[in-house]
Amino acid sequence: FYGLPKDFPVQDAGHSSFMGKAERAVRAFQQDIGEKNFIPFLVIHEFEGLLFSSTAAFAAWFDTPETISTLSAIRSSFPSPEHINDGRETAPSKRILNVCRRYDKVLHGSLIALDIGLDTIRSECPIFDAWVRKLESLPGE
Repeated sequence: FYGLPKDFPVQDAGHSSFMGKAERAVRAFQQDIGEKNFIPFLVIHEFEGLLFSSTAAFAAWFDTPETISTLSAIRSSFPSPEHINDGRETAPSKRILNVCRRYDKVLHGSLIALDIGLDTIRSECPIFDAWVRKLESLPGE
């Protein structure tokens, strides 16, 4: 949420749970756009949070044992990958860069996500999973 513009329909004030913040923001975003074919999804903190669904997937790209153990320790300190902090210096991408200095969001981010797989990301990330389920339930046209 820290990167949302100040005029975004709903900020996170007034909610203590990250799920409540996400649900409220997505509803407000949907209402603000007002189009039935617009299915909003907000990554609560950032894309790299989803990569913490399986820190073992980093091993193919960053092969030091310390890398995986450090990333695993970060992951285990949060209830889910989607909870990983949203500060400018503690965001998931910053945490990855602190451990994997060669990490490139565009190159490694998509490859690691492919290695993790959609099923694992969905099982670890409830907000992301809810969005995908919504997309899956849309009637085919």
